[in-house]
Parts: sequence; C-alpha cells; structure tokens
Amino acid sequence: MLLDHLNDGEREVVRRALEGSLRFLFEPYGEVEYSLRMGLDSAVVRAMVARLAETGDLADDYVGRRAVNNSFNELLNGLGISEAECLTALGVARAEALRIYRTLSRSVG
Repeated sequence: MLLDHLNDGEREVVRRALEGSLRFLFEPYGEVEYSLRMGLDSAVVRAMVARLAETGDLADDYVGRRAVNNSFNELLNGLGISEAECLTALGVARAEALRIYRTLSRSVG
C-alpha cells in the first residue's frame, strides 16, 4: 500500500492534502482547471479521500501516487498556500508538510 511507511498523523496530513487540493484548486477554479493541473478529475480524488478515511491507506498505483504527489505539489509549490492556510488545511506547518511530501516522493521513486 502507498502509505504503509507513514504513521497515523502523517496519513492524516496526506488525507488533508487531498482535501486541500479540492478546496484550494477545484472550488475556486472548477473541474477543467483542476483536471488539467492534477491530471485527475475531482471525483477520483474525492473517492480517494473517502477510501483513506475508511481504510487508512491508498492503493500503490499510478493514480494514487499521482493524486498524492500532485496535491502536495499544488499546495506547497503551485498554489503556494501560506503558512496559516497550511496549518488550517493540513494541520501542520509547511516545513512538516514538505517533509512528508519528500518522504513519500522518495518512497515511490
């Protein structure tokens, strides 16, 4: 599974990052922009949020890796949410979110 090596708190940050991509990208810009930037439509990401809340993990496949990677990338780099927005949306500081993002990036190659 994709998140096997993360603890429960880190998994929660991943779930919140997926939700954050919907909040900060889909809600203001709509499906077309969301799909172009994420490479997935919002329904797929919403299903992943539900699966993660239910099972605590995601399938380690192309879609799962893309959704997690692109959510963190958009929030931390593309959209560049502020420290305050990061604390509110992800529950952690930007530096901690970046550490989790890097951990995931290394684990999937």
